[in-house]
Amino acid sequence: KAPSVVLFHKPAEVVVTMREDFAVVSKEGRSSLADALPQPWRSRLAPHVPALRPVGRLDAASVGLLLLTDSSGLAAQLLEPGRCEKEYVLRVAPVPGESKLARLRRGVRIDDGNRARGKTQPCVVVPVDPGDGAHALEPGAFGGPPAG
Repeated sequence: KAPSVVLFHKPAEVVVTMREDFAVVSKEGRSSLADALPQPWRSRLAPHVPALRPVGRLDAASVGLLLLTDSSGLAAQLLEPGRCEKEYVLRVAPVPGESKLARLRRGVRIDDGNRARGKTQPCVVVPVDPGDGAHALEPGAFGGPPAG
């Protein structure tokens, strides 16, 4: 049987989580994926077998395309670094200068307390609408292993 794939436009303030007790632990009043996903797909989330699961994550504040699939093999292939091209369009404020964009292109260390994470891979950053702060970001577009 072919895997099921659902394309979901995730709105802002929806947290990509499968925790059943999310409503209890959420202090910010955010919705979970189970709350935001329309029927009939909502009923295909766990504990349904095979369950639809998100492929990757988007931050709660992010808006965009989220894939869900019931195939762990397909999810693993899509998430494997360098396996498929990904592009993100970001709107940032204040608009970064060329030196900050150059630093992002080389790879940056993410300061989230996890030192094992290392630097991001080099990427392509293209201003889409510089006056509006919109930039297209293609992570790992230069290929190769993650920067150390």
